[in-house]
Amino acid sequence: MKKSLFVMIAAMAMAAFLFPPIPIQAQTSEDMITLGKALFFDPNLSVTRTQSCADCHAVETGFTGPESDTNDMTAVYEGAVLTRFGNRKPPTSAYCGESPILYFDEVAGEWFGGMFWDGRATGNVLGDPLAEHAMGPFLNPLEMAMPNPRLVCVRVAESDYAALFEAVWGEGSLDFVQDVDGTYERIARSIAAYERSTEANPFTSKFDVFYDAAVAAGKDITQITAAGIPGGMMGGGVGGGGGCPGISFRACIGA
Repeated sequence: MKKSLFVMIAAMAMAAFLFPPIPIQAQTSEDMITLGKALFFDPNLSVTRTQSCADCHAVETGFTGPESDTNDMTAVYEGAVLTRFGNRKPPTSAYCGESPILYFDEVAGEWFGGMFWDGRATGNVLGDPLAEHAMGPFLNPLEMAMPNPRLVCVRVAESDYAALFEAVWGEGSLDFVQDVDGTYERIARSIAAYERSTEANPFTSKFDVFYDAAVAAGKDITQITAAGIPGGMMGGGVGGGGGCPGISFRACIGA
């Protein structure tokens, strides 16, 4: 018994040495983003080889459900197995990378961070809520319905991007025999890297343009609120701090 325990501890230590966790800020290389995108769009990672992450988080609809009728009615989408429907509306997977690990703010008296209202991906396991979120759909019997992490790893090892996976994570990083949990984690972290990329987070809305212009003009962006920007900040805004109607935002901020 003692010998078995020693062997197990030694194996875990070796795995940690060979595949140490990569800090989130380092998971933004172009190769890792490319790998994450390949995983995100791969339908072979579902039990029937018919559904990818992108089927419920479609690029053309802001990385959320792509069917208007479904969104208006049931909100939940059919999974890889016919007649089985997911138990939640697909949330957008864009603009989620800045969410911190779930925590309770004593001053505000509220919970912040994590993913999902039910706390499915708090970030406490991997130190990254976005990566934890990516681990769920593969194994959900109502979604991609894979029976276990090992089969997900096998499908990745059989893919045409397997060589890229090892180029990103290192030789042996796809070893689903000795290190299923580690390989599965690396799959999830790769997807999270893509979900943090500029492709998924372009920041090109009108507000983003306004915000960038305010920063460039040296304005105090902490004063921006849902109601607009206080007149004092804008140098004479009109109407209860609602901004400067009738002129362009650049003129409004003095850019």
